[in-house]
Amino acid sequence: MIHKRYRLNGTPDLRRWVFECDRCHCRRSIGDVRGWLIPSHPQPWVRTYCPPCVERIAALLITIATRSA
Repeated sequence: MIHKRYRLNGTPDLRRWVFECDRCHCRRSIGDVRGWLIPSHPQPWVRTYCPPCVERIAALLITIATRSA
């Protein structure tokens, strides 16, 4: 989830945006989101994930794919 903040004139204040992982709920500022899985067009149903959660989800998907093959 991306918690967006705006200035009084309505323009985005990117320095105050907070990125929260939708799985483990860790939070980072915009300068610390390297490696995060962030949708290009955020919607309420599209999730945002931190790197450790992306790795766990990828490992789970690989396990599922190799078991069903």
